[in-house]
Amino acid sequence: MGEIKQSLAEESEQGLGENTVISESNEGLGTSAENVKATVDNSSTSSMPAVNKESISIELKPNQATEVKLAMPKDAKVTFDWQTTGGGLNYDTHGDPVNAPKDFYHGYGKGRNEINQSGTLTAAFDGKHGWFWRNRTENAVTVTLNVEGQFTEMKRVF
Repeated sequence: MGEIKQSLAEESEQGLGENTVISESNEGLGTSAENVKATVDNSSTSSMPAVNKESISIELKPNQATEVKLAMPKDAKVTFDWQTTGGGLNYDTHGDPVNAPKDFYHGYGKGRNEINQSGTLTAAFDGKHGWFWRNRTENAVTVTLNVEGQFTEMKRVF
């Protein structure tokens, strides 16, 4: 496990990030100016899941972090839109393949002090793909993620 994930796991064990609300949304997602594609070659025997639509809102206290992942087969696509209230967040959009080797990392994008992002995430391989956010401000910040596309599960990792 990489240093960042170890740090995040330790913070999670300390009880950071416990306020979560999950609800379905009927609102459409914004159009994407960004289409994220990966160049990893990984054959997939999975069939494409039905299109699902979910939303999650999470409040992060100062210096708190969270991660939300979608279970997706290779080449599945989801349209996403996330926004914050109360300030900006650092983020890292990345994926973990099934049975990932130690210290594996596949990034789709990173940013600092961002208040929103939208786009299309295309899974580079079978696995879990999603977003890590950290609040580096002195105030509570709420992030709301809306996704629509080919995934089988949305899960808050910590």
